[in-house]
Amino acid sequence: MTNQIVQLQIMIRAEKLSRRKPNAFCVVSDVTDYGSVLGIKRRIVGMTEITQNTSSPEWAQIIFLDHTLAQEHRFAIDVYHSNADNPNVKIKFDTDSELIRGSPKPKNCEQIGGLLFEIESVLSQPDRTYAQKMPRSNGGKIHVRLEATRMGHGDPKDLFRFQIRGVNLPNTRNFMDRPDFKLEIRRKSSGQTQDTWDLVYNSAPCPNTLNPSWDLDEIPLISLCNYNFSRELRLTVVDAKASLTGQKQVLGSTDTTLQGLLDAKLPFGVGNSDVTRGLSIRNEAKKDKKLGSIIVIEAKILNAADMNRSSFSRMSMTEGTMATARGIPESAADSVASLPTAVEVLEVMPAPAVDFDAYQRRTDMGLCVGVDFHCDNGDPDMPGSPHYSSDGGLNDFKWILSVLGETLKDYSSSQEYPLWGTSAKFSGRQVDIFQMGATPTAAGTFGMLQAYNETMDNHGMNPSTSRRNFDKIILGAAHHSKKAAASALDLSYTLLVVLTSGSDEDVMRSKEKLLQVSPSPLSVLFVRVDNGVGHTMSDVKLHTYMGSRGDSRMAVDCVDAKEICKYRNALQLAKVVLDKLRRDVPVYFQSRGV
Repeated sequence: MTNQIVQLQIMIRAEKLSRRKPNAFCVVSDVTDYGSVLGIKRRIVGMTEITQNTSSPEWAQIIFLDHTLAQEHRFAIDVYHSNADNPNVKIKFDTDSELIRGSPKPKNCEQIGGLLFEIESVLSQPDRTYAQKMPRSNGGKIHVRLEATRMGHGDPKDLFRFQIRGVNLPNTRNFMDRPDFKLEIRRKSSGQTQDTWDLVYNSAPCPNTLNPSWDLDEIPLISLCNYNFSRELRLTVVDAKASLTGQKQVLGSTDTTLQGLLDAKLPFGVGNSDVTRGLSIRNEAKKDKKLGSIIVIEAKILNAADMNRSSFSRMSMTEGTMATARGIPESAADSVASLPTAVEVLEVMPAPAVDFDAYQRRTDMGLCVGVDFHCDNGDPDMPGSPHYSSDGGLNDFKWILSVLGETLKDYSSSQEYPLWGTSAKFSGRQVDIFQMGATPTAAGTFGMLQAYNETMDNHGMNPSTSRRNFDKIILGAAHHSKKAAASALDLSYTLLVVLTSGSDEDVMRSKEKLLQVSPSPLSVLFVRVDNGVGHTMSDVKLHTYMGSRGDSRMAVDCVDAKEICKYRNALQLAKVVLDKLRRDVPVYFQSRGV
């Protein structure tokens, strides 16, 4: 027993760190000898996230440390204030050495204090929880809790992928304002004297909305529940805006388990506002009054042994369909939004002799986006327009841009994407292509959203009333794809996505231009958003016409995204985008002997 090695999980929180409210984070070090306090050798084993503007932070990041039972062993916790305003800033240290003497020295940070903890002393406590006073901190403390990892129950790389939405949450602020709700997840730990709820996940806030839809995210199972599917979890909704003013923060919570979240996931074909399938949010202080619901849009276990990529954007594209890879029913009738007919037709084409992965490892994937500003889109300030934002959230165009950026970010080395507008007027003159934003390319997802916002704020732009013409955007994307291919270290391929509310006729006018640019390393995908008029794209007709005259890559793939946008089905849209590349990239390179 004395030689048994266990992996310990260290949970940390603090209180009254200082009179000012720091941007606090912890660095945890394994103490490797028992020299003087200033001279002991340490090995950094982990670092928490930065919690902003609070003197009593609670960190969700769990630190892992191996320990031999019944042997003397210490670890150090050093608390710092980050001078950077960005909580996602990457912390750098003065040295890259594995072993250091004294406290770590992160750059652009101020040390608040540090403490040493004796592991066996903490483990001997009834609840394996221990608190120490911080020196020179006016009563400040650091609380740690230790828990042994349940070894042999899973792989440390096993993940829980989830997306959660709040529905009909009450307004905790005045009628002129809306809260910025964020989601916290805590796991229950039962001790000898008391139960504790340890923070294991903290979402980014959704600004100014009573129906927040938090981002699709992943958390290791080892951190979420220590591989125990029946362990109690508490999902808490917090007003992040209130924390800046010192007002009461917690709206309410709901208790469940990992298995409960998996069971609560909405089946395909059910709207993600169906509160009858949701988890009720309640608050004991308000006599358990129901305060809205939590809807589980996505809940899935990703086993490390079964997946090649764990991030949302790096989805597998070598299987017959993305539906199979993600547990989505292959039958289009079972899904929220049927896949476009053009995709179904192309699926039965002979498979390329070389699968996509053989090219993907060598290919830098580019993205160009065209956004339709035609008057058919309607008044941006009125519901029904794809430019309209409800409760300050993402409108249809911005939501699609965010999905495109997140889906393709790991396939692009630069993540620099040209964004072009079309069907607009400047000084009364029709313009079929113009640069969106202040720079020729937008940097990643954030850059695309910023470029869109800058364009919408341009009071000199007006929607066009003339018929749409996508030719110049197609030619621009072809030119960009050739330029990128000429400078690529190996292979390069570009996807043009055109966001429009146009009809069949609008798209068909570009058929000859699509054939003209077929020698380019380019695919074109039209994504139709809803403008309340109800145009329908006839994908079979478009595909048959184009496919019979030239390169099958230049078949007009048109995705009717009305239902996809309505239910914010990011996986469905990502599937269509990646399936398009999975089909077209091998066709292009094989036709050129690559």
